[in-house]
Amino acid sequence: FAISYTGNDFMQGLANAVQAGFEAKGYKCEVAVADGDATKQIEQIENFTTMGADLIVVMAVDPTGLKDVCSRAMDAGSQVVTFTTQVEGAETSYVGSASEKEIGEGIAQLGSDWVDATFPDAGDVEVEVVVMGYSGTPEAAERSEGMKAIESNSKVKMTYMEPENNTLDAAQIAAENLFQTSPNTKMILCYNSGMSNGV
Repeated sequence: FAISYTGNDFMQGLANAVQAGFEAKGYKCEVAVADGDATKQIEQIENFTTMGADLIVVMAVDPTGLKDVCSRAMDAGSQVVTFTTQVEGAETSYVGSASEKEIGEGIAQLGSDWVDATFPDAGDVEVEVVVMGYSGTPEAAERSEGMKAIESNSKVKMTYMEPENNTLDAAQIAAENLFQTSPNTKMILCYNSGMSNGV
């Protein structure tokens, strides 16, 4: 399992669950953590290929840069499955959401329900909400676009912002800056768990 990072409990739990799931079925499973470094992930996939891995599951740091290494792995006899983010241009199998936009819209609906329950007497455009999105992959851009549906709630004044990247550290810096400039923000909807932990 070539995972992008394990810098929070969710991602570490995901890595552990994938490994435990394969091992429970009698397979040997190794986890390689790229720590957000695309070059490191390419090297890890190359190492798995050299080892003769039957299956390489890839949660990409940068899906635009993995076409060649995934193609080489498949040419060498490894099956490659991309997880949550498709590798652009490579004929890999893909496991992910049927609609990232619908996931984003679901996040927006949960946020809208919270606004209505928490601020029942608010008038139009009184509750400041920030959507902290990410457009680094097509899937992320779709989910982030779906999250903007929060603005259909007439009580919400929505602002969209995008940190330098979708990590805990970048989101923490963005949130610190946000609360300096917009201290009345009542809710921040985040693209992923790493960002939400940073916020």
